Amino acid sequence: MLVRVTGRTMLVVFAVVVLTSLLPLSPRSPAWGVGVSTRIIEVTSFALVGVACLRVASFLEPLPDYDLAPDKAMQVLRRRNGALRFCHLGVISLALLALWQVVLLLTNTSRIEQELAALSSQVSTRIAQTEQQISQASAAAVQQQWQQLTAARTPGISPAISAPEQQRQALLNKLKADQKQADRNLSQRGNQERFSLVISTLRRLALCVAFILGFHALGRRIR
Repeated sequence: MLVRVTGRTMLVVFAVVVLTSLLPLSPRSPAWGVGVSTRIIEVTSFALVGVACLRVASFLEPLPDYDLAPDKAMQVLRRRNGALRFCHLGVISLALLALWQVVLLLTNTSRIEQELAALSSQVSTRIAQTEQQISQASAAAVQQQWQQLTAARTPGISPAISAPEQQRQALLNKLKADQKQADRNLSQRGNQERFSLVISTLRRLALCVAFILGFHALGRRIR
């Protein structure tokens, strides 16, 4: 009885944690999906221990002779079958959770690509506008901007250049260099985010497989 109560308590705790982690519901959000699945995996050990306790309790209780006590025998068998169903449910649920991780990986990868593309477009637009302004600016305006950048000791700006057209060309070259550097930074950021995403997904998948094997082992029929 003590083992059975412990098992049921662990399952109730697991159910409460999972249900509360679903709130607020946002099934279309990849971040919500990752958070919920991570939380479920973190507390699946509660369910595994709870089911194990129910399985142990069902076999600690002796099976009466069906002819002498049919009601008692049926009750024991129902408990054993109930614990067995929990094992099968655990395997099926975790298999579905593992498949969900693949969907989340693809969705989050697409989200990262879209965010990087949007940032790249913003940077390119801003630099293109600045290039146009510099190309159309008067010589006095170019010299004024050059003096400001020189005073701020901006990298790539040399005080030795004094001709306005040379300064204009130097500013345009600097913008092209800034564009290349921004592209490199965004590429590096994307690689880091994708790597982190793959590692976290593999971690969740590995835990899902481990728990699936655990529930499968608990669900083996004992002769």
